[in-house]
Formats: sequence, structure tokens, C-alpha cells
Amino acid sequence: MMQGGCRDARPTDFISRDDILGMIRAAFQSRDSGYSENKKRRKDRIGSLSKTLHDMQADGHSMLCSEQIALEAKWRINYSDDWSSVDRRLDDLEVSLKNPQQDEILQQAMVPGDRTTRKTT
Repeated sequence: MMQGGCRDARPTDFISRDDILGMIRAAFQSRDSGYSENKKRRKDRIGSLSKTLHDMQADGHSMLCSEQIALEAKWRINYSDDWSSVDRRLDDLEVSLKNPQQDEILQQAMVPGDRTTRKTT
């Protein structure tokens, strides 16, 4: 029988996901005493904006730019405590939701045969 391998491991040999998440949360709270409230406020806002995004997509708008911004904002909310950058991305998302013609913008911005964007004046 193999010694020292996974077969010999006991459940107590590993740290649980909940324990890890608790340590991460404690580290954020030690840096920001209002971490939980700050995170909740941003989660509520992204929830509302995501509903608007979903409704627009259901109406046939692809909203690719807004979708990308929403994904980034969600990541920042869940994995950082840089609230000013979160707020900027949420503001960007809110502005982007006012333009349902995002496919046209993306097509105009792409240079044929190149994956970089053109500068516009």
C-alpha cells in the first residue's frame, strides 16, 4: 500500500473551503471595519444593474460591453476591497446600459485582421 499519498489522508488533514473563506473575510475585515456593509452595498447595486442588463439582453440586445464590465465589477466585489475601483466600474456599467447599440460600437472599433482597437477622435 502506498504511504503518504492521498489514500492515507484524513479529512482533518485538509483545510475546508469554509475555513479558507473565513480567513479571507477576516483579512478583509481587519483592513476595512466596514467591509461587510461595503460589500453588501455593492452587491445590491450590481444585482440591480445585472437585472437591467439581463432584461436588455432578453429584449434582443447583445450588450457585450456591458456584460464584460459587469463580470469585472462582480470579480472586484468578490475578490477585493478596493471600493473606489468597484464604484468606478459600477458607474461605467450604468453608463454602458444607456447604449443598447453595443455591437455597432464593437464592429466600428475593430481593425480588420487585427484584435486591437482604433483610436477615435
